[in-house]
Amino acid sequence: MASKLIIREAQNGQYEWRRADDAGRWLDEHYHVGDLQALIDAHKGADAMLVLSGQNVISVRADIDEKQKKLAAKLLPYELEDDIIAAVDSLHFASANFVNGGADVLYVKAESLQNSLQALSPHVDIYEVLPDYLCITCSVQGVAALLEDDILYLRVGTYAGFAVEMALAAPVLQALIAELRATKKAEEISLHLYAGSDEERQTLRGLFAAEDFVCNETEAGFWDIVEATPSAAAISLRRGKFGRQLPFQRWWIEWKRPAYAVAAAFVLAVCAQLGHYYSLKAQGKNILAQINQVYLQAVPNGRLGDPEGVLSSMLRGVGSSDGVPSNFVPLLDKFSIALKQQENVQLSSFSYNGGQQSMQVTLDFTDLAAVSRFRESLEKQGLSAESPSTSANGEGYQARMKISEANP
Repeated sequence: MASKLIIREAQNGQYEWRRADDAGRWLDEHYHVGDLQALIDAHKGADAMLVLSGQNVISVRADIDEKQKKLAAKLLPYELEDDIIAAVDSLHFASANFVNGGADVLYVKAESLQNSLQALSPHVDIYEVLPDYLCITCSVQGVAALLEDDILYLRVGTYAGFAVEMALAAPVLQALIAELRATKKAEEISLHLYAGSDEERQTLRGLFAAEDFVCNETEAGFWDIVEATPSAAAISLRRGKFGRQLPFQRWWIEWKRPAYAVAAAFVLAVCAQLGHYYSLKAQGKNILAQINQVYLQAVPNGRLGDPEGVLSSMLRGVGSSDGVPSNFVPLLDKFSIALKQQENVQLSSFSYNGGQQSMQVTLDFTDLAAVSRFRESLEKQGLSAESPSTSANGEGYQARMKISEANP
């Protein structure tokens, strides 16, 4: 069953609260008292109504045409400006009951209301805000008076009332009684007095002793006569810039730990992927170094940069395009034997032409005699070096030869 929490501000940062169901039945036999943390622990996700001290919330009747009801929020401050001491810009207004050319109005200092809501809003979803005197039970045509802790709470009908210290109650009450007598007959006014002790009830009787109202007395405190479903909800102060909003801050508090856990898991995953990336990068560098080493073994004077492309280019044409079997392997074997037999000879580059069944090589020699000796070694292996081209290269010589099988 859905429940709601009625929360009342108390002194010294304390709160009083009591839980009710949607039908207006109290679920708690007694009200609870505690600090904010105790209230949060008892909240359990229920919607909540905040009860403000009536001494900070003023109830008045303002003259306003019902046709201007849609503009009431803008017009009311200026309709009441002459009767209010504080600057209207510093106040928050709420209105209801637009009848007979007027409306019931509540106003409170905006800063005070903001402080009350901010203390609770991160943890509790406040759906209504009313002063305490509009929360006590009262008939539509009646007057309810409660004396508790030397504070007089008085409610007139549905939307009017006040809360005042007993020392200041007499003049305020006289003005109210005069207003009531101007609009109603004495027998039409039902007066209900509430107090927690005989002494307080006697004090209340004294306030109305000169009046001939129909009077009833009940021994009760504030929480005994609170309406679990407030009849004055239409004049709630929870509106305008203080209206209900999406509770992002409360959601953040609820989801903060899971969010931190997800963020930590994400960071760990990123770190793991970065570690894996740098590991693969190091392996790639190692593999590249091995490729370069093999390349330099095959081509001692070759340039580093694209060893795979260079070797592919050098081996391009190993196959024969006209169907003649390739002689690359036996040709390379004989050439290698001849090369090993000669000292001070280095292979700079070579390529194979499958169509011509020959190798194009570039060799470095220390002198011209070495060139002749190398050609003799080739001839002993059954190879011929055609069209030699020899040029000086530093302190030695570089020769380009076309090597093929010697004709029998």
